[in-house]
Amino acid sequence: MALAVSSAVVGGGAVWAVQQGLLPNPLPGLIPGPGQHTPAPAPRTGDCSPQAFNDARWGWAGSPRTRVHYCDGRFAWVYQAQTDWRLAFEFDGSRWNRLPMAGTTRTGMLQGCYNGQELRGKGAPEAFISRLPICTPDEIGYFPW
Repeated sequence: MALAVSSAVVGGGAVWAVQQGLLPNPLPGLIPGPGQHTPAPAPRTGDCSPQAFNDARWGWAGSPRTRVHYCDGRFAWVYQAQTDWRLAFEFDGSRWNRLPMAGTTRTGMLQGCYNGQELRGKGAPEAFISRLPICTPDEIGYFPW
């Protein structure tokens, strides 16, 4: 046991010494050298299939009418064909969650709208935001129903 612990400590010290440039790197593809960083794992993205959103929204379970208008694996704009159900989703790394609406439009057809600044703060791309009804400042927090 003591041999295993001391080997681990020495091995960890050797990796540190290589990373500091104190020892030559015997495994350049495996041990990052000085100034190199281990790349961060790619963020998990969600499945963009209609079924993934049927699974995320109880009212859509098994629906053949689910259509994905936009999806980049992190943000999605999804609707049900032949209905007025249109929802924005965000992937949290393990599942799709519906993004809450920020208010309701006051002109034209009353519909839920989203806060564009808030979405930009979450890192949502313009290609996603441009598809959503965005609230004007006086519509944020306006829920007449």
